[in-house]
Amino acid sequence: MTTKSDVLLALQRLRQAYERLAEGVAHTRDDLDRDGVVQRFEFTFELLWKTLKIWLEHMGVPCAGPRPCIKTAFRFGLVPDDEILLDMLEDRNRASHIYDVKIWPRPFSSASPGCTCRCWKKC
Repeated sequence: MTTKSDVLLALQRLRQAYERLAEGVAHTRDDLDRDGVVQRFEFTFELLWKTLKIWLEHMGVPCAGPRPCIKTAFRFGLVPDDEILLDMLEDRNRASHIYDVKIWPRPFSSASPGCTCRCWKKC
């Protein structure tokens, strides 16, 4: 059983990860910095969907995996836009599993203020 304190702890960890991601985006100067930001994007996104899972479980709604959790969170009003998060999932998958340098600008724009901040901060 997931408790309210589990949800609050997950939200706090997500907030901290997002702040580190935003800091990395703001201070990127070269390819090595960019690699670090891509890594921060990956773990921040992992925390995002796992936070949604914890929150939904606390509400009594089971979900398994990032895509179902995102769609369910949207249906329950926990996130304002599931399409942005699903795009971010694709970016994470490409960056993690394919290591495609050509998609790096997308995780950067996903992490940039004004693009998906409302989704990152909603959770």
